[in-house]
Amino acid sequence: MLAAMSREDYRNIIDEYFVQIYCSIYNENGSIITKIFDPVALAQINLSSDADVKEIKSRFRELAKKTHPDTGGNAMKFIELMKVYRKLMDD
Repeated sequence: MLAAMSREDYRNIIDEYFVQIYCSIYNENGSIITKIFDPVALAQINLSSDADVKEIKSRFRELAKKTHPDTGGNAMKFIELMKVYRKLMDD
């Protein structure tokens, strides 16, 4: 499967792998780098693993407008979005 991928797709997979590894190492050792966020939480809101605070806030606002119950969105999706956002911002 990897051999059939384009070079760019393969590079993206390798980059994601290293972000996952480094994030887990830093979390296990108690070291926190201010620019590394939980890659799993970022994936839940469709952001790349190298997203910064500005991108996270922008994506949150965009999704909040779509999922907020007052604008006809799904309340459960909005609650999940809030949990992910809090997790990212608390880190």
